[in-house]
Parts: sequence; C-alpha cells; structure tokens
Amino acid sequence: MTPGDVAKKEPNRAAYIMAETGQAVSYSELEDHANQTAQLFRSLGLKRGDHIAILLENHPWFFKLCWAAQRSGIYYTAISWRLQQNEVEYIVNNCEAKIFITSVERREVVQPLIGSMPNVEHCFVLDGEFEGFEDWASFCLAKIPQALANFNLEVLTSFSDGSRVFVHARATADGLDAYFGHYAVVEDGKIKEFHVFDDSQKVAHAMKAVI
Repeated sequence: MTPGDVAKKEPNRAAYIMAETGQAVSYSELEDHANQTAQLFRSLGLKRGDHIAILLENHPWFFKLCWAAQRSGIYYTAISWRLQQNEVEYIVNNCEAKIFITSVERREVVQPLIGSMPNVEHCFVLDGEFEGFEDWASFCLAKIPQALANFNLEVLTSFSDGSRVFVHARATADGLDAYFGHYAVVEDGKIKEFHVFDDSQKVAHAMKAVI
C-alpha cells in the first residue's frame, strides 16, 4: 500500500512525526507535496531512471522528496549528514545525481563542492539560501504563476526584532487563497533558524488541479 492509497482512506492520519519538534505530517500532506514535487522534478527535465542526491538532517521534507522521486521513477541517494566534504562529493558524483538537495545546516560541507560535481545541474537548499544553491521555496513559488491564472503574492506584514525576522504574506489566484508566515533567526548575517507556516495543502491541491 502506497502513501497515496492511505491518503485516500485516512487523509488526516499521521504519516510521520518529527521527534525533535513533534510536527506531524499527514498522509494527505505527504501525498500532495510529493505529487507537486514530482511535477517540479519533471519541469527540471528529470526523467525516469535519472538520479537525485539528498543530504539532510532529520527534516520534514525528507520523505516528501523520497516519495516524489519514487513515484516518478527517479532514483534517490540519501547521504548521511555526518559525512565529511570529500565523502559527500564522492557519493554525489558516483551516483551521477542531476539534482542535489540539502539544507542550510549543511552549508559548510556542501558550499565548497560547487564546481566539483559535473553531473549536477541544479543545487537546492531548504529553509534558506546561500551562494551556489537555489532556494527551494522560491523555486516552488516561481512555478505557481505559470500554472495558476491571476496569481498574486502580497506581503501583508514584515518586521524584525533584533535577530528575529517575521514575514506574513498572502497568495491568491483562481482557485487559491493561502497565507504564509516565514520566521527566521539571523546571526552574523547567516540564517540560523528558518521556519515556514503556510497553507501547504491549499497550495498543493491548487497545483495538483492544474498541472
């Protein structure tokens, strides 16, 4: 039985729960995000039999990426976050990954690898951004206007309190009215924490309806 099968019968059932935060991801959310991500993979030119590499700590997006790849016929290699730079470089190149996905937590390990991964066509980072890696959230949002008619993204409020930054935004389109909240902690010009609070299922359902 696949996550999609469970999502049809018990959409609100927890697919997994993050131990550190207690965040629960339902089968419905897992299925919707995986479907959306599979479409994004195809928009990048990935096809059945291609390969991606994923280097993440315990992260709520890990299983979403894996299920998106599996349902698309794409191979994925999960790389331990404990490995050193030369070990990560070897694995990414050995599996001939075309897409490399990581997080801001792994910046010191992965950023020096830019230019030494000849098969990688796109490098993405979750929960933030840094030089050489595309911000995954921005990439996903950039695809929405292509799919949804009359798309508009409006920043409602934004403020900072010392090292803490919060942005509240609203995305509207035909068949979509969703709100987003981004909270970040910035120290010495670097993002130390980044959290997203959004109507993920609304966005995923809207994307699913038009892609």
